[in-house]
Amino acid sequence: MSQQTTGHPGVQPDDGVPQPVRGDPGASILGPTNVPLQRENPDLPAERVRRIGGTTIRSISHIKQLQTISDDNDEFVTPDAMIRRRILEDNRHYVELQRKAHAVCEAVGDVATPSFLEDIIDQTERRIWFLHEILQDTDRFD
Repeated sequence: MSQQTTGHPGVQPDDGVPQPVRGDPGASILGPTNVPLQRENPDLPAERVRRIGGTTIRSISHIKQLQTISDDNDEFVTPDAMIRRRILEDNRHYVELQRKAHAVCEAVGDVATPSFLEDIIDQTERRIWFLHEILQDTDRFD
């Protein structure tokens, strides 16, 4: 069975899945490894920020200026402290920031980003619940 060509090397016409280019003009890469992941836009949050007129991260020093979760450079942390003070608190802080971003999007009339953020908020709330449940059995850390 012969395949049609689109005139663009590496593109399958029927489903849009990138195909490996074989022969002399091709690279040594055999083809896509995770097509669904590769189809996702890894920069979606930045795209949404720009769409409503915001600015995105420009440098490493800019990241440091925007950082709201403190660095953790301790050599040893007990499991209880790691879950309670670090992971759980960081996730609680993170979900607050997500909700603030959600409110900003709604205030400017952006209807697409809030649904994207709701998925992230849901995932973060699940992590918070899971971590909280782990802490209910603190005897296991002694």
